[in-house]
Amino acid sequence: MGKIQLPQPVKLFIGILSADCSFFKIAEEKLSSIFGPIDLKTNPEGIPFTFSNYYDREMGTGIKRLFLSFRKLINPENISSIKIKTNELEDVIAKETKSNVVRPVNLDPGYLSANKVLLATTKDYSHRIYLRDGIYSEITLQYRSSASGGKKGFQPMAWTYPDYQTQAYLDFFYQMREIYLNKTPKN
Repeated sequence: MGKIQLPQPVKLFIGILSADCSFFKIAEEKLSSIFGPIDLKTNPEGIPFTFSNYYDREMGTGIKRLFLSFRKLINPENISSIKIKTNELEDVIAKETKSNVVRPVNLDPGYLSANKVLLATTKDYSHRIYLRDGIYSEITLQYRSSASGGKKGFQPMAWTYPDYQTQAYLDFFYQMREIYLNKTPKN
């Protein structure tokens, strides 16, 4: 029988989608007031989101993504409540900014551990695991060391979104992983 062990703390990140870069700063300020200081972020102008027009109707065109990584580590079981909180925050930003689009920002939380990048979502699908309160999760990237055989580094899953396979996103996660490994106590 396996011994039950509590999980290691993980590193929270939030991806922000918006067609108007001025909303990045608004979202960043609100998110850091809830989740604490940010220790890493992508280019403040965002990374072009060109792989899908899925959000164009509610967000407009020319969407970009900004990633934020938070200094404070979290318990992985908290990702459900974080996703619920970011959904609520999307509504707050929409009401406060009186934007001309239905959804000025899309906030996508996830976490990074030494061996994976996980996203939280409200949408069920065959590869997603139900957590609680209407929230699911999926492993989006797995990290393989040279000891595990095959190609070293972050590897996509069969369902990984195309944008999460781009070098710009991977560079962010490599930097974030380096920060995480330097903070996490070794067992």
